[in-house]
Amino acid sequence: MSSSLFGLGFVWWCLRWFFAGLFFIGIMAGSGYYVFSEAVQGANCVTVPDITNMPVQEAARVLTANGLEMGTQTARASDKWQPDYVMYQTPAAGKVVRSGRKVYPTVSRTEFASAPDLHGKTLQEAIAELDRSQYQQGQISRVADQAPANTVISQDPPPGQPVPENSKINLLVSSGPGQGQQLYMPNLIGMTSQDAIKTLKPLGVEAIPVQVDRPDAPANVVIDQRPGTGTLITPGTRVYFDIRSDTPIEGAWRDVTVSYTVPQSWMQREVRIDVITKDGARQTIFPPQAQYVDGKPPVLDPGSKVNQKIRFRDEIMVEVFLDGVKARSYHYVGDAEPEIVDFEDTSGGNT
Repeated sequence: MSSSLFGLGFVWWCLRWFFAGLFFIGIMAGSGYYVFSEAVQGANCVTVPDITNMPVQEAARVLTANGLEMGTQTARASDKWQPDYVMYQTPAAGKVVRSGRKVYPTVSRTEFASAPDLHGKTLQEAIAELDRSQYQQGQISRVADQAPANTVISQDPPPGQPVPENSKINLLVSSGPGQGQQLYMPNLIGMTSQDAIKTLKPLGVEAIPVQVDRPDAPANVVIDQRPGTGTLITPGTRVYFDIRSDTPIEGAWRDVTVSYTVPQSWMQREVRIDVITKDGARQTIFPPQAQYVDGKPPVLDPGSKVNQKIRFRDEIMVEVFLDGVKARSYHYVGDAEPEIVDFEDTSGGNT
C-alpha cells in the first residue's frame, strides 16, 4: 500500500514540474517575441522588395514606396535581358533593413564593353589583364618579329571593338628577331641593381628592377628574379628582379600591397578595387572575374580582409568601393608612403 502511494506521489511530482516547465518556456517565448517586435518597430525597419526583372524607373518607384532609396547603378552588358532592366540587387529581396537604406541594382545594357588594348604588353601581362577582365584567353600564336620576344603584336578581336562578356581574345606574340638563339638565365640573387643590369646587358634582354617592401630581406641586393636561374631565354625577354633598396632606383617598378578590412555591419558587403594610372586609365583588379557566380560579384563578411598586391611605375591611384560607393583611396607616388583618404560613412583598415 505504501509503495503504491509513493508511486502515485512521484508521478504527480513529475507532472507538476513538467507543466511548470512548459509554463516557464511559454512565458520566455512570449517575452522574446514582444522584445523582438518592439525592437523592430522602434528601429523602423522594412523588408526589401524584389526589384529584379523590372525597368529601372519602376524599380526606383517601388523602392521609394517601401521607404528605401536606389543606390548607384552598376551597368552590365547582356544580350539575355531587355535594356535598362534590373538584373540583380544588393541587398537581396526579403532582407529586413532600416528605412531609408539604399538598394544597389545591377542594370542590363545593350552596349558591350570594348576589347582591351594588349598591344606591346608581354604575354604574361596580357594574360594577367585578361584574367582580371570579363574576357577569356583565346588561342596564342607566335611569329618572328622585330618586337621583343613574348610581346603581343596583334590581337583578335582588335582593341576598341565591342565584345560580349566572356568572349575569347586571341593573341599573336613575337618570338623575337633572335628567336633561334637561346640562352640560360643567369643567377642574379645577391647582386646589386647595377651589377644585375650589367650582367643582363650582353644577353640582349630587358632588365626591369622592381622595388619591394620586404623588411625581412637584405637591403640593396637582388632577392628574387623572373625568369628563374637556368631558364632558357631569348634576346628581348623581359627580366624582372626584386630588390629592397634604401634609395630610389631610376626606372624601377614598385610592388605594394593594399589591405582593406570590411567594416563591421550586420550584412555582407560587396568590395571592388580599381587602379588608375597616371594617364587616367582605370582597371578593376578585385574581385577577379573567376570569383563571380552567375554574373554576380562575391560579397564579404564584416571583418573580412582583402589584400591586393599592386605593381606600378612612378604613380598610381587605388580606389576601394563598398557596395558601389567609394570608401577609400590610396595615392602612391614614387617611393613615398601613400596618401590615404577615407570617405564619409565608411570605415575599415589598411596597411
